[in-house]
Amino acid sequence: MQLFIYSIGIRLYIFIIYLLSPFNSKAKKSLRGRKSFFKNKIPDNNNKFIWFHCASLGEFEQGRPLIEKIKKEYPSKKILLSFFSPSGYEIRKNYEFADEVIYLPFDTSKNVKRFFKFYQIEMAIFVKYDVWPLYLKQVLSKKTPVYLVSAVFRKNHFFFQWYGEFQKKLMCRINRIFVQDSGSKMIAEANGFNNVEIAGDLRLDRVVQIQQEVKPMELVERFVGENPCIVFGSVYRVDVPIIEEILKKSTIDTRIIIAPHLVSKSEVEYFCSKFPKAIQFANLDKYAQQQILIIDHIGSLNKLYQYATQVYVGGGFGLGIHNILEPAVYSIPVYFGPRYHKFPEAEMLIKEELAFTAVKPLDIANRIILKQNEPKTHKFVEKSQKWFKAHSGATQLIFRHLNFCL
Repeated sequence: MQLFIYSIGIRLYIFIIYLLSPFNSKAKKSLRGRKSFFKNKIPDNNNKFIWFHCASLGEFEQGRPLIEKIKKEYPSKKILLSFFSPSGYEIRKNYEFADEVIYLPFDTSKNVKRFFKFYQIEMAIFVKYDVWPLYLKQVLSKKTPVYLVSAVFRKNHFFFQWYGEFQKKLMCRINRIFVQDSGSKMIAEANGFNNVEIAGDLRLDRVVQIQQEVKPMELVERFVGENPCIVFGSVYRVDVPIIEEILKKSTIDTRIIIAPHLVSKSEVEYFCSKFPKAIQFANLDKYAQQQILIIDHIGSLNKLYQYATQVYVGGGFGLGIHNILEPAVYSIPVYFGPRYHKFPEAEMLIKEELAFTAVKPLDIANRIILKQNEPKTHKFVEKSQKWFKAHSGATQLIFRHLNFCL
């Protein structure tokens, strides 16, 4: 009965996507990508794939170290990478370590049958939480090894409720579920899971790799000079008062870099209207002593953090914070809003006093201003490096388990 209700729910969801598509570019891309998949696909019976599924770009960045580790150790293995969201697919559709990158067709019985007709799957790896029950049921029925990596469980997850019992039973049959923290393990085991192991967050391995390989950005280097620099990463309009307060009260000649979360023309224009003296990244070669730089493209934020003395990450006054590990790996103070409780790394970094939060935007601004006069101490750097060393290594741990099936 639960599976029947779920199937009706999925069809209703697809119907809503169709209704939204004329007015919503994300919905339109989602439908177009899935239509073209079925239109052009030819069944491949000659190759077996290791299938990675990610909801979006953030989950891809979590799974990425594991994909690249497998490709390094087994270069002949075929990688199938699927996304649910356009924001992941559109940016990573040409990812060099995947043999195919696709939109995952919606989780209906018909789509699932067609999917497994097109692909021979030798291993399935779901990243964090995006486990679709009909796909999972089918892959389990084929006795294919299945893993869930970098998972985070909370007591209110739907599969721990009576109406999600059918999915919980399926997930209990997954070969191994690698969770990020002890809290997730305790919740899973309290709900009858005996296939759970703490491995940490794969993103830690990824951000350490980025930090070690980061290259200088000559134009940004010239913009920052010898000045302190505050980077506002993945920010929204609601975050503007924080920037305005710092500009109003700061007595230090500070450079400010603003990277909107949505790098659309309208968003970039909005931030430019709020800070008319700012320079856009596209015009940085014409830099003339501006104090504010506005990023107008995707893909460089994790490199910009190398120039920061402090970082504010957006999302904490909305649905939840964005990636705080990318700046934290540079051993700099990171600030964010109050909606961070779904993110174990935020809880841990706050506890270690490597990250800071507040309920009100202006309180965050005042704390950043206060800390501007305090140089980064050796003790802070040492504590940060020690934390990252202690919590990284998930890639190697998980790979050792997968290696038995490869």
